[in-house]
Amino acid sequence: MENTLNKLLVRQIKKHFGSIENLPQAFHGIIEDISNTYANFEDDALLLENSIEISSQELRDAFLKQKQDAEAQKETIRKIKEAIDALNYASREKINESELTPSDSNYLFNSLIKLIEERKQAEEALQQSSKKWEAIISASPDGIGMVSLDGSLQLMSDKLAMMYGYSVEEKDHSLGKHILEFIDSSNHRLLSENIQNLLSGKNDHTITEYLAVKKDKTRFYVDVNSTVLLDSKGNPESILFVERDITERKQAQETLLNERTLFRTIIDLIPDAVYVKDSEGRKLLANPTEVHLAGKSSEEEIIGRTDFSLYPDTEATRAQEEDEIVLRTGQSVLDVDGTLIDKEGKQHWLLVSKVPLRDIHGKITGIVGIT
Repeated sequence: MENTLNKLLVRQIKKHFGSIENLPQAFHGIIEDISNTYANFEDDALLLENSIEISSQELRDAFLKQKQDAEAQKETIRKIKEAIDALNYASREKINESELTPSDSNYLFNSLIKLIEERKQAEEALQQSSKKWEAIISASPDGIGMVSLDGSLQLMSDKLAMMYGYSVEEKDHSLGKHILEFIDSSNHRLLSENIQNLLSGKNDHTITEYLAVKKDKTRFYVDVNSTVLLDSKGNPESILFVERDITERKQAQETLLNERTLFRTIIDLIPDAVYVKDSEGRKLLANPTEVHLAGKSSEEEIIGRTDFSLYPDTEATRAQEEDEIVLRTGQSVLDVDGTLIDKEGKQHWLLVSKVPLRDIHGKITGIVGIT
């Protein structure tokens, strides 16, 4: 029986009865029930101990998971903040990392999404602007380029490349060259001075004529209009310029000037008096013979004056009547006889012819006379 009883109960029986054998028979049933109760209690205690151990482990696991989640959330917040900083520099002054808590993650995440959307919109706007810029450069009849502040070529449009004799495929090889390489040495000082004036705020948008150098070293004339481009802080960053080939215009001007010189030389060599008047009778031109008949020493003394301030009233009135016929009818007055007494008192017999002077539209603007 002793082997079947609870050990604690056996010790109590031996304490009071000396041994199990001394236990009265009447107590055997009660003792067995008590022993069974002890056994059930030990099972419950073991179960409770196991439950406590399991609950403690779950609590430890839950704590560790919460700690790991908190660390992960903190890392997420840090990464979001770094992303926000990368997208928006100004946000570094607005977000204090030491004050961030896990509850801020949603706000930061939403801010990150907003900044990403804004950056995407800005990039799309930049792409549209870039396309417009490229379209303007492509459509422009002029050459467009850009140089750095030290004069190195940064951009060369297709038109600009062709203007200088380069193919579109060759234009990229010109990037990095100094702008002086494209200008005749006689204009280097002028160009350098204009760049300095441009950077100092002078001569912005001023058109300047240069003698340029093509790839094959031939020269041609260009008009250049330049402006300074600023960075986001308002500091000069580069120089944008627009060039137009004016060689044909320059040649036409030179041809016209040569023709005028030739025309004036012929007029001055004619022994007859030759003059030009506007519709009000004011002299616009007078050759040396006309100057002499008017009693003056130079053409400057005649230009802008009428016959009434140069000749006697009788001759001036006659000349005015002839002028009015030509201006009114558009008909020439040819080989009209007249007389004139010069400043020395000498009388001259004259043969006067006058024709209308017309502009390019056929409108009469004055007369041309030969005496």
